[in-house]
Amino acid sequence: PLQALGYHVLRREGSNYVEQFSLDVPTLKRWLVLVETSYMDAKYHNSAHAADVLQSVFSILCMDGHRFLSEIEQMALLMAAMVHDMGHDGLSNVFHKNALTKRALDHNDQSIQENFHAATLFNRMARDDSVNIFKHLSKQHFAQIRQILIHCLLHTDMSKHFVNLKEFKGMIETKGQEPDEW
Repeated sequence: PLQALGYHVLRREGSNYVEQFSLDVPTLKRWLVLVETSYMDAKYHNSAHAADVLQSVFSILCMDGHRFLSEIEQMALLMAAMVHDMGHDGLSNVFHKNALTKRALDHNDQSIQENFHAATLFNRMARDDSVNIFKHLSKQHFAQIRQILIHCLLHTDMSKHFVNLKEFKGMIETKGQEPDEW
């Protein structure tokens, strides 16, 4: 389901990111296969979960969220939804940290799974040009998308959820509930 949905949301009429950013369609298809097959058969953190998150993000963008993000930010957000748990092994960051797993050691006990997901994505594309959907982007666009992807993936670390929620609530208290007025 993730491949089909990902292909649809990136090519939908009205905001065809594939055309806007000159993404190569065969490369995109291979990238989508890579992403979906990189999900493990975990009970929760699997490709069906990623498709669910993608559909939710897509729905928010379609309803009104698109007004607050540039086209490149929208595309990166949709891609982040697709890859946000890529390669997740079903174990928690706490488990990895306490067991001193390779993932914990590679990422210095900091947002272990989330750093792993980002590193997996970019390492796979760096090693295999046939799945590097960003290879035709300008350096500026690539840097922007990479920054957004990493930012989004690191912010899926649930140990930081309440800090993020507090910051968000503070922003609403300061700026009000109407984003148009921010």
